[in-house]
Amino acid sequence: MNASMPGFTDSVEDAQRVFRAALSAMSYPGRIERIDTPAVAPPPFSRACVALALSLIDETTPVWLGQAHAAAIGHLQFHCGARVVDAPACADFGITHASTCPMPERWAPGTAAEPHRSATLLLEVDSLGAGQRYRLSGPGMSGERYLDCHGLPREWLAARAANDFPCGVDIFLTSGDLMAALPRTTRVEAQACTPR
Repeated sequence: MNASMPGFTDSVEDAQRVFRAALSAMSYPGRIERIDTPAVAPPPFSRACVALALSLIDETTPVWLGQAHAAAIGHLQFHCGARVVDAPACADFGITHASTCPMPERWAPGTAAEPHRSATLLLEVDSLGAGQRYRLSGPGMSGERYLDCHGLPREWLAARAANDFPCGVDIFLTSGDLMAALPRTTRVEAQACTPR
């Protein structure tokens, strides 16, 4: 465990501020939110990713961390009591880079009666606001909405699209101090070119 890396300056106020930003991101899929936090992010995680983890995870939460460095695991265990599990299927949260994320079928998808029991993924991407353009659609979204992002594997997105609504995983994409959300209800289609 590593207590030398600071978490939130004000654990209650900072966590509430980040949680509100997360709710806003989920309410407006694809909208990029900036998380301003002094929290230190141990490699390989970004500050936005760590801030989300500190806000959403506690000692009751099983978390899968993939190939995270020991320092990163110790940091999350110390600051939020993360209970690390070995299998994605056993995790309520997964934190990893999108390029190494296990395929969607390996995560808990919830059930038709209890879709809220699905996993939530915090996926690091190479950039938000630049890169491949994706068209977003789904319930509650009017008009066209787009997200520019670099680092989301197309085969992973294609497998995610096979989930039966209302089952599936909720996703937060993070890069630096930026985040965007893709709720399980949001369909994501890669665009061949940037729309006018």
